[in-house]
Amino acid sequence: MKSRLLAPWLILLACLTAAVSPALAREGGDPGAPGRADLQRTAKDSTARYLQAKAEVDRLAAEVALIEQRLAGVEQQQGALRALATRGAVALYMHDSTVDWLSGFGDGGEEVLQSARRAKLTGGVNQLAGAAVRNLADSARQIEEDRRHLKDRRHEQDVALGKLNNERQFAAGRFSAFEAAERDQQRQAEADRRKAEADRRKLEADRRKAEAAGRKPVQRASRSDAPGLDRPATPAGFVCPLKGPFKWGDTWGAGRGHQGVDLLAPRGSENVAVVPGTFETRFWGGGGLTLFLMGDDGNTFVYMHLLRVVGEPRHVETGEVIGLTGASGNASAYHTHFEFHPRGEEAVDPYPLLVSHCPPMPRDH
Repeated sequence: MKSRLLAPWLILLACLTAAVSPALAREGGDPGAPGRADLQRTAKDSTARYLQAKAEVDRLAAEVALIEQRLAGVEQQQGALRALATRGAVALYMHDSTVDWLSGFGDGGEEVLQSARRAKLTGGVNQLAGAAVRNLADSARQIEEDRRHLKDRRHEQDVALGKLNNERQFAAGRFSAFEAAERDQQRQAEADRRKAEADRRKLEADRRKAEAAGRKPVQRASRSDAPGLDRPATPAGFVCPLKGPFKWGDTWGAGRGHQGVDLLAPRGSENVAVVPGTFETRFWGGGGLTLFLMGDDGNTFVYMHLLRVVGEPRHVETGEVIGLTGASGNASAYHTHFEFHPRGEEAVDPYPLLVSHCPPMPRDH
């Protein structure tokens, strides 16, 4: 009977161990360690098994209650048997058949018959008393066996339920620890993201500062100065950077360190190579989409705020279309910001160069 009681619990514990052990084996830094879904499923499964085992324990408790009721009934029967044996012993003592037999010789046949009947009745009482004694002994053995089984079953149910509860708490603890680690990782990732954003902004600010420092306005020579004083030579074969009608003026400086001239033209107006050379493009801060034309003569020309570039970076000839006018970057109207960098160095005012090659416009426009 004891082995039959242990078998279900052993099977249940074996199933629980088989479910939990693989998950534990995958932990410890293994790339195959269980994730949130696995740990959550394990916690739910262990809780379900605990509740199922608890229901079985409750069923055993009900069965134990029935056993205790039966034990109480046996004890009640035992008391009745003892009372019956006591009454039989009293009857034997109060109605001694030997005395009645001897006293019947002097009174004739009727008395003898009466004595015989009493003797027979007394013998039946003796047999009943003996049966009661045997029943008492059997009941005592049965009570002892039932009590032993009851004690074993209570111990088994307590041990099994305790183990299942430990497994349930362990699985729940693992899931809670995983959630805590997950929250830590999210906080760390957010901190890293913020730090990266701060670093990016600092680098951008440093880049703009360096760009501003490298593009300080250069005081151009007065147009009233004699020819040749501090004025770069006009590039050979230079043409106007825009085709079609456009408005422009002398906007060099313009109160904010403006290092070029703005050529206001309709959206999509064609920008052309002012000299033969090779160009490349990139986004340049507030200049938006910017094209750098490195002339074969060693000078560099810059076109900013473009809508788009025409074709791939390449070598081009004078007058070849290379971009379209737009308003990319920091621009409030469609225009091309044009710069001239002699020998690829700091920008100089391109107005003298443009005024001799582009359609005239009033200087105060």
